[in-house]
Amino acid sequence: MQPFVQKWLDEHQLSAERAPDKKVWARLLEQLESWCSQTEIEHKRLAHDLQESEDRYRSLHETVPEVIFSLSAVDGSIESLNRAFETLTGQKGAEWIGKPFTALSHKDDTSRVVVNIHRALLGETTSPFEMRFGARPNYKNVEVILAPHLEEGRLTQILGIAHDITRSKRVEQDLRAAMEAAEAASRAKSEFLANMSHEIRTPMNAIIGMSGLLLDTELERLQRDYVETIRSGSDTLLALVNDILDFSKIESGKLELEHQPFSVRDCIDGALALVSSGAALKELELQTKIADNCPPLVLGDVTRVRQVLVNLLSNAVKFTEKGTIEVRLESFEDAGRHMLRFSVEDTGTGIPEDRVDLIFDSFSQVDASTTRRFGGTGLGLTICKRLTELMGGEIEVRSQMGQGSTFEFTVPAEIASRAFTTTEKREFKIDGGLAERLPFRILVAEDNVVNQRVALMLLGRMGYRADLASNGLEVLDALHRQSYDLVLMDVQMPELDGLETTRRICARWQANDRPWIIAMTAGAMQGDKEQCRAAGMNDYVSKPVQIQDLQEAIERTHRLRGVSS
Repeated sequence: MQPFVQKWLDEHQLSAERAPDKKVWARLLEQLESWCSQTEIEHKRLAHDLQESEDRYRSLHETVPEVIFSLSAVDGSIESLNRAFETLTGQKGAEWIGKPFTALSHKDDTSRVVVNIHRALLGETTSPFEMRFGARPNYKNVEVILAPHLEEGRLTQILGIAHDITRSKRVEQDLRAAMEAAEAASRAKSEFLANMSHEIRTPMNAIIGMSGLLLDTELERLQRDYVETIRSGSDTLLALVNDILDFSKIESGKLELEHQPFSVRDCIDGALALVSSGAALKELELQTKIADNCPPLVLGDVTRVRQVLVNLLSNAVKFTEKGTIEVRLESFEDAGRHMLRFSVEDTGTGIPEDRVDLIFDSFSQVDASTTRRFGGTGLGLTICKRLTELMGGEIEVRSQMGQGSTFEFTVPAEIASRAFTTTEKREFKIDGGLAERLPFRILVAEDNVVNQRVALMLLGRMGYRADLASNGLEVLDALHRQSYDLVLMDVQMPELDGLETTRRICARWQANDRPWIIAMTAGAMQGDKEQCRAAGMNDYVSKPVQIQDLQEAIERTHRLRGVSS
């Protein structure tokens, strides 16, 4: 007997032995029909809701852009693929049912796919991993996640989702290609600048060296004027080359700053000395005002501070026809930092108001017309701005047409303790008896005939008679024939360059037996000096070689090597 019937009989105090009358049976049948009707309605509603749920899931499953798939929990074969797979790959999903999931991947990705399937089989949801998805040769780059599907604690399937990253990978590849192209262009620019520097400095070494030697001889006034003009033009050309190289270093972020103690007064005096001759020719008065509270010694990069000052002073001399040029120095505290403010004020032509904001731009000049009175590359003030910012400061200008200009730049400068000592300033003098005091045997390695003469004549002024070698092979032959105390080594030479020659010397002779090697090269790019040091060279003198630099290098050889006469 059905439970609901027994319940109804109990409610009416009836039993199987005591049958109800017809009215009771009629009421029972009526309630039974009502219950059956309600049950049927409920079953239909549940079936409808279930169908709607399945339709929603199927619609979602088939319309999402991501590829949704399931794998067998036994062997990892493909059990289902949604429509997005066909959209992505152009392949019918039904063709892949029952095949291994690894068949969808590129052969180079197989091991990665197998490892992640194994993790999912062990009940672990994988981290996103990349693979190439689809049929050969039209693979698509996708990012895949696998997750185990459990029913009552038992693994029944591996569920997966694959997100198309083909476009982002293409963008990534394009960006990488663009970066490589930019790096190649940067390398090409650096190589061009290095070659340009070397090719310009090599003949300049001869011009500046010979003109310097000529100025040290007895000359008539007209002859001296001619030679000084040659020397002045050479120095200007060298300054332009140095500006371009400095700008390149700053642009590439390879300019390194020093942090050494220096005297701010000596720094200003040195900058004024470099422009004094030009100011004297125009009868300009140079003035200096240094505030009483300025520290005598600070820590910083004296070379770069002086470079900014010289650029500003050179511009002031160039654009001032009469009057004065004044350098002022003030000291103040800013946010706990000690700051120095340098000012260069002139009574020159001034700067038009519409050009003031442009003068610090690269290759920009106040007068850009072809008939401008003043030359230059337009890099000087750009370098001043970049150097000032590299040192942690800033630069600005105030100007009025016909009244003059004032350039101010501030730099942080830590006050140096009295324990630091400044380099003693001394006037350089050629030591004609240096060879008697330091009787070194010197070999000059140089392939350029004119530069050979320059080197021999510079050494001759100090009393030396040096030997010559035109390339690295000749250097090695000379060292095998006799010993030398010092080799002035050019870097770029035919047959065997200076770097490889130095490496062979270091490999062949012990430190105490081999000569002291001084690089004498036209290379002036970032890293040139480091390359020379890495090859085993002991010192470095850049071309154009100044007799002062060469003499100081020889004296350092004596001091550092410990050789005495």
